[in-house]
Amino acid sequence: MSKMSRTKGQSGEREVIDLLQPTLDAVVRGHGLDPNNFPIQRNTVQSDRGGSDLTGLPGLAIEVKRCETLAIESWWEQCTEQAMGPRMIGFRAVPVLFYRRNRTPWRVRMLGHCGGNLGGGKDPGVLPLTPAVVDVSLDDFLKWFERWCRRWLASSAPIHTCETNCNRKH
Repeated sequence: MSKMSRTKGQSGEREVIDLLQPTLDAVVRGHGLDPNNFPIQRNTVQSDRGGSDLTGLPGLAIEVKRCETLAIESWWEQCTEQAMGPRMIGFRAVPVLFYRRNRTPWRVRMLGHCGGNLGGGKDPGVLPLTPAVVDVSLDDFLKWFERWCRRWLASSAPIHTCETNCNRKH
């Protein structure tokens, strides 16, 4: 991988952190916690240890791709493999792929569901929800992410925070 390609990838990771961190911070504050203890960071050791591109969100396996030539299917395969990886031993993380070309908005691929009420509220038939891979806008993802953060912080699962000397540089 060329230096320019690595730099572009790191820049994309920072962009995504800057998009996600304000939502996480607002939810954390709403729970009476200090947002400085919940940094989303680049995974700088992934080449040695593997794992997703971003850390700080246990239960999410986030991959970030900023590239002119889209390879969404192979990136998605990498993302789903990371979601099953060793950092979440005993659990399955939710795979989330952020991708974009230059001068285009971010798109997000993730697992979703199809089905439900097909009658526009008139209930002529309700289909069971079927798991599906979906591509959504950044705005739609951020709505989902806010709900995910609320559920994560309210859950009985241990909350992973960094020490008070943790810096928020990314």
